[in-house]
Amino acid sequence: MVYDLLLNRISIVLNEHLFIAIGITQGM
Repeated sequence: MVYDLLLNRISIVLNEHLFIAIGITQGM
């Protein structure tokens, strides 16, 4: 259960970083 919450939290953070990275690359 705890590991599922951790993985879910990590996946959300990674998705946010990917979204920001894509936005920056497209901005350039």
